[in-house]
Amino acid sequence: MAMKKILFALCLLLFVSCTRDVVLVLPPVSPRLVLNASVSPDTDVTAFLSKSWFVLDTVTDDGVEDGSIQVFINDRLQGRMQPVSDSRFTGRYVLPGCRVRAGDRLRLEAEAGGFDLVGGETVIPDPVEVLSVDTVRYRPVADELTLTGRVAFNPEKVAQVYPIFGGTVVEVRAEIGDYVRRGDVLAVIRSGEVAEYEKQRKESQHRLALARRNLHSVQDMAASGMASEKDVMQARREVGEAEAEAERLAEVFSIYHMSGGANYQVKAPLSGFVVEKHVNPEEQLRSDDGEEMFTISGLENVWVMADVYESDISKVGEGDSVRITTLAYPEDVIAGKIDKVYNMLDEESKTMSVRVKLDNRDYKLKPGMFTQVRVCGRGTGKERLCVPSHALVFENGRYYVVTVASDDRLAVKEVEVYLHSDEVCYLSSGLTAGERVLNRNVLLVYNALNAG
Repeated sequence: MAMKKILFALCLLLFVSCTRDVVLVLPPVSPRLVLNASVSPDTDVTAFLSKSWFVLDTVTDDGVEDGSIQVFINDRLQGRMQPVSDSRFTGRYVLPGCRVRAGDRLRLEAEAGGFDLVGGETVIPDPVEVLSVDTVRYRPVADELTLTGRVAFNPEKVAQVYPIFGGTVVEVRAEIGDYVRRGDVLAVIRSGEVAEYEKQRKESQHRLALARRNLHSVQDMAASGMASEKDVMQARREVGEAEAEAERLAEVFSIYHMSGGANYQVKAPLSGFVVEKHVNPEEQLRSDDGEEMFTISGLENVWVMADVYESDISKVGEGDSVRITTLAYPEDVIAGKIDKVYNMLDEESKTMSVRVKLDNRDYKLKPGMFTQVRVCGRGTGKERLCVPSHALVFENGRYYVVTVASDDRLAVKEVEVYLHSDEVCYLSSGLTAGERVLNRNVLLVYNALNAG
């Protein structure tokens, strides 16, 4: 029993000894001037001047009323703001008659005794339309067709590069994905055939030099009566033949980009992106090899190829307008037209291809991308009441709109949908022509009305 009492006392002592007071010591920080502003195109520019406070301070009043605030609009001084007595918030300043407009650049500079100068700048944004109204009206019903497509190269802008002479690849200067300009060196190849051409070029230059010297000699001899006119003509023919051979070889070197010695350069025939590459350093090449070294494609223009099912062939035709979206850029809608219909069905898929040519100067569209192609349908001859698609609210299997009465009162109405597309919705019932419906922030208003 005595032993238990001793152990209990020791445990109590240890518990008590682990508890102690901690005094938090923080170095004081000097207060700084704080500038806030409230800006609206409909009211005078208003600012609030205060000071920062230390975390351990007891804050009673942090407003600064003896400061000075200058107002600049589009870098022009408008004046100094005046302090205003406000029981709700001390340190309020205003410049009477000073207002801003959308697009203005507003800058405030504030100072007060004992504080460093502070300032801030902002650009007044354009007003945001919170709500907008559309009128219900009759429109011809157009069946919109949605197709699956893919981005493809424009074959007119594709070039395949093959080796001219066999040899060993000395250097490769382009990789897949690189953008190259016409005339850029793609690779350098060392070739025995090029070496032979180099030998022939030097020999032709040597023969040409000899032929010219011989012509000069014969002309001098003819002048002194030691050679005939026939000899001169023969010497001139030899010079002409040597010049022709030298020019032929020089043209060969120019066409095939021979740089001298045994090397020649493989250059890009057009500007574009390297989309395929089948060559590596130290690789042995043959001139009769059927595989290309590089494939280069310009991407300023691309094709979108879309598939049309047999049942929908009658709904598309050349000249039809389309709207194209991609997974990569779902918010970007690209407008185009079907420029070619391939009037044959694929035997396996039973689909017909249509083509859309698109400008792609920003290189957003990459070959191989999947696209959604919406074909603007042709009129069926029927007319239905129509509202914007984003004017509808779908809840519990039903469609609703928010109507706006002549006195601007709002109400929720259920409608029956006949046909739904991305842009418009055709109705079977629920509204009459001439009624007005909200087409912006509809869900927010709908929830507020139902909550009330």
